[in-house]
Amino acid sequence: MRSIRGRLLAGTAAVAVLVLLASGLAVYGGVRSHLIEQFDRGLLEQARLLAGTVEQEFGVLDIGFEDLDLTEFEQEDDPSYLQLRLGNGFSLYRSESLEESELPWIEGREEPQFGNARALDVATRAIVLRFIPRVEIPDPVAEDDPPVITGPNIGACVLMLARPLEPVHELLATLRGLLIIAGVAGVASLLILLHFVIAGGLRPVHRIAGEIAALDPADLSRRVEPGDSPAEIRPIVERLNELLDRLEHAFVRERGLSADIAHELRTPVAGLRTTIEVSLAKERGGGEYREALNQSLSIVRGLESMIERLLWLFRLETDQVESRTEPVDLAKAVADCWVALQDRTEQRELRVETDLGAAIAHADPELVRLAIRNVLENAFLHTPAGGSIRITTGTRSARAELHVSNTAHAIPPESVARLFDRFVRGDEARTGDGLHVGLGLALVKEAAEAAGALVEAASEGGEFRIRIAFPAQ
Repeated sequence: MRSIRGRLLAGTAAVAVLVLLASGLAVYGGVRSHLIEQFDRGLLEQARLLAGTVEQEFGVLDIGFEDLDLTEFEQEDDPSYLQLRLGNGFSLYRSESLEESELPWIEGREEPQFGNARALDVATRAIVLRFIPRVEIPDPVAEDDPPVITGPNIGACVLMLARPLEPVHELLATLRGLLIIAGVAGVASLLILLHFVIAGGLRPVHRIAGEIAALDPADLSRRVEPGDSPAEIRPIVERLNELLDRLEHAFVRERGLSADIAHELRTPVAGLRTTIEVSLAKERGGGEYREALNQSLSIVRGLESMIERLLWLFRLETDQVESRTEPVDLAKAVADCWVALQDRTEQRELRVETDLGAAIAHADPELVRLAIRNVLENAFLHTPAGGSIRITTGTRSARAELHVSNTAHAIPPESVARLFDRFVRGDEARTGDGLHVGLGLALVKEAAEAAGALVEAASEGGEFRIRIAFPAQ
């Protein structure tokens, strides 16, 4: 796996190479164009100087090249080449450097022409200059006559001058070498400098990594300090600390859950053990054994109910419930769920008022009935003997609502929200049947929210009220 440092160095090196390459090519091209321009200018000046020595008088052409310094055409190393032709290509003069060969014939134009040519297999830069030799006439008879005129006695001549490009090539080769050396040295220096710069920039990352490695799984209260972290790293530290907050809360909750489960299981298990031990302490009649078995069965049913609720909470909190959406009649669901509590309600002389209006929820039927069953059981378990329970259903603001209220002792407003936590009760009562363990409202909240419902609770004037608003069809 490549490191950030390696990626930054590789990316910077690639960009630097591209920039230096483009800059080098631009410099090289500019210098080459300037050298060729200066070279052509020298060729043009020399060609005009040579052409100025060519004259014609009475139809006779006088080539005065010998009046000039022709050393460059006679030297052995890298000589220049010169040839003079008539306009029809007939050769009038060749420099000694050409020996028996000739420069490539190019018909001259009005403007000087420049180009690359080969003379004796030597790369050269040549100029083709078309001109008309001066015509010499005797001194004027009258003062108004011009002393020199040009005329078409012989016609136009074409002068071809070529010089070796070896000096230019050597300069360009030297320039290429210098550019390559400078480029390599520049990239190497840049990489060395970037190595230290990036190392300094990544120092906060290494510090944070060290702090993370030093975190103790047994102590999730520690947090990673942002310190001098750059702005790009600080959000990562903040998200990590938020994750640690959630993990700490989850671990504390799970530890508390383990303690709560052990505590809640201890009471019914102890009751079951006591019932069995008392039954076995001495010989008893069949009726006494039956009563002991009924008590044991009641305790086991309570344990079964608690375990079932814990499993439901686990499945809901870990998103292991596959829900489906379909119409659910809240009034019918409430009536079905209340049947199981009706007999016990009469035994405790509870007054129950119902107003089951039309309310069609659009949610998962199993989750809806799970929430309704537990909210009704919660109302039954927490209503004192002779108290009242009121149940209403209806539709309001595109929500199918269920309202359940029951008489209960006063609950501080700040404690109402905690009633939806696991193993939290509004009072410390125990019914002895294993049902009243503080899981009902926690399961109501999880099931209702999984079905897309809103859950609200309030306690006022000796009455506890809960509202569940399901999505309406």
